Order: sequence, then structure tokens, then C-alpha cells
Amino acid sequence: MPYIDAAAYRTKDGKKLTVFLINRDVKRSASVAMNTGFDSFGIESITTLTADSYKDENTPEKPDNIIPTKKTGDNAQRNGSFTLVLPKHSLTEIDAVSD
Repeated sequence: MPYIDAAAYRTKDGKKLTVFLINRDVKRSASVAMNTGFDSFGIESITTLTADSYKDENTPEKPDNIIPTKKTGDNAQRNGSFTLVLPKHSLTEIDAVSD
């Protein structure tokens, strides 16, 4: 059974790609290789939602127990593909922009 789910969309002008990746494995992180289809691109942002346990939750007492972490782009130029490690039991959104 695959543990990685993926969905993606490209803007109408074709210059921005957003990819959603879900690692459903509750015990292990996963390394994912992606090909964006761009000749050259930069990462605008990577946002990840994860917790120590899949049973963790936000409550009125702890409303920020699980919050997304966002890394802004590094503006490094890449040649079409890159590799990313997804934490266990996580949702990750990647925004890539073509040059």
C-alpha cells in the first residue's frame, strides 16, 4: 500500500506549480523526488503540517499544539527536479515558480 498521496496544479500562465504531498506513514519519514516540468525554477515556499503523534490535536487549552511551519523560498535555481524529505504523518505544500 503506498503511503504517499500527491496532488498538483499549475497556474493558467504555467509559471507557478503547487504540489500537495501527504505522507500517511505514522512511523517513518519519506524521501520524495519531484520533477516540476520546468527547465529552471525556484522554490517560493514549503509549508508542512505535522505532529509527534497522529493522535495529537488542537484544543481550546492548546490551540497552537499543531501549526503549519512555513519556509520561504531559497531562490536557488534548479534544473527541473529536486528531492524533499517528508516527515512522518504529514501534509506538505510546495510552491515552485519557473524562471
